[in-house]
Parts: sequence; C-alpha cells; structure tokens
Amino acid sequence: MPPFIAVITSVYDAGEINGLLKTFRSIKSQGTKRIIWYLGLKTDFISKLPTEIVTDSQVIIQITNDNSIYEAWNKILFDVTQKWVLFLGAGDILANDFDLSFWENTLIQNPHTDIVFGNCILREAKSDLYLYTKTNENVGNLGVFRNGLIEIPVHPEVFHNLEQSSAPLKFDERFSIAADAHFLVNVIVNGTYKYFDQDVSNMEAGGRSQNPEMLMLINKEKNTIISENRLSISVSHQVKNYTVESVKLAIFRILGPYLYQNIKYNLVRLFRR
Repeated sequence: MPPFIAVITSVYDAGEINGLLKTFRSIKSQGTKRIIWYLGLKTDFISKLPTEIVTDSQVIIQITNDNSIYEAWNKILFDVTQKWVLFLGAGDILANDFDLSFWENTLIQNPHTDIVFGNCILREAKSDLYLYTKTNENVGNLGVFRNGLIEIPVHPEVFHNLEQSSAPLKFDERFSIAADAHFLVNVIVNGTYKYFDQDVSNMEAGGRSQNPEMLMLINKEKNTIISENRLSISVSHQVKNYTVESVKLAIFRILGPYLYQNIKYNLVRLFRR
C-alpha cells in the first residue's frame, strides 16, 4: 500500500543533524511503509547525513537552501502527494504508544477536517528524560489568550489535511518564529478541527520559542497573530504577560541557558504531578 501520512522535517542548523537519527528510527520502528519522511536540508548538510537515512526508500531528501524553517516547509509541501501531513523537528519522535492504525482510521473518517490532533509528550533533549505530557485538556479554550499564551496545539501533535480548502496549508513567511502558531490560530478561529486523547509524538524541550532572549520577537509576532485574528485581550493581560516575560529574560541572563532550562522543567514536573 502507498504511504498515507507524510512526515516533514527541515534542518536549518548543522547542530540538528544528530537528532535526525532519532526521528528516522522512530518512523522506521512502525514497521510499515504507510509513513513517508520528507527531509529538507541545505546542500552542505548532505555529506553529514548517516548512510542509513540517505539510502532508505522511505526517505525523500530535498535541498531547501532556505532562509527559515517555514520557507523550507512550504517548499517541501509543493511535492507532498499524501493527504495528511505531520511536522516533526529534528530529534522529535513518534510516541512510544503511537497507534498508526488508530490514526489512519481516524483521519480517513475525517476527510473534511482541517486539522486532527492528539497529545505531545515533552522530554529533555540531552537525557531523554520525560518532563510532562502536553495534553489538550482545555480544548474548549483553543484560540483564547490565557496566562500570556494563545491556547493552540503544538505542531508535532497535529495532522494537517492538505486537501481541505477552508485552510490551505501554507506558512506565512513574514514570521520567523511563529508561522505555525499563526496558521493554527487561523484554523481554530476560522476552520475545523478535532481532538483525540491519543499520543502522537515526543518533542524535545527547548527551541527558539522557549528562549527568553527571543522575548521581543515573540511578543511582536504574537501581537500580529492576535490582531489579525481579532482576539480580545485586556490591557491587564498584556501588562502581566510583558512583566512575566521580562522577569524570565532577566533570570535567563543570570543563570545561562542550560541551568535556566533545567530549573524551569524541573519546576514544571514538580507542579504537574
């Protein structure tokens, strides 16, 4: 049978090459060719790829000498022939209890839904220690601004429908850090979605969006998303958010990135028990 789900990964930084084997092996562990992996990377990175990735028939390598991850995703999407797409970062893996049969049947039963999503488990990149599960218990609050964030699913738990015209899958390249959030908010506000309480993936903690050094850029792009989707946010919420993010930035600069992230995720694990 031909591939049913396309997984897309784009490598924008040479340091991400090492995570690709984890992603690749998690796909291969499914023991089926119903999943195909589109891998986008720069020409310079080809020689650094492990042989088992380069020679595998389930991997389609594309040269995307791009300026951003979203530009790379858009380029790859032009060549995807599958109906459903899942985006995984380098080092992200399918969940240990990922049930391909369940998801395949679920997606077939929802042919006109823009996105279908489940759960994503967050783990510490260096140790593979599981931190907590990103569950979507507040599905009723999707698209709502709460605690300084817009409630949306995270991209490694979302299956995108390429054939659904109410929300064509294309990322806005004006954004350098939040184009996926921009797309998902638009779907939540204007499109159709369904959530199922099943695990999809394990995602490595960290990334640019978790870095307090990106405060100004994150807030700028978040405000654009809020404005374009006419989300209602009180002034007090905006002040609270800016204050919290500024404090996080100050602590980050004092502790440094590694210590900051370790303390942050240990606190998250403690209070989520």
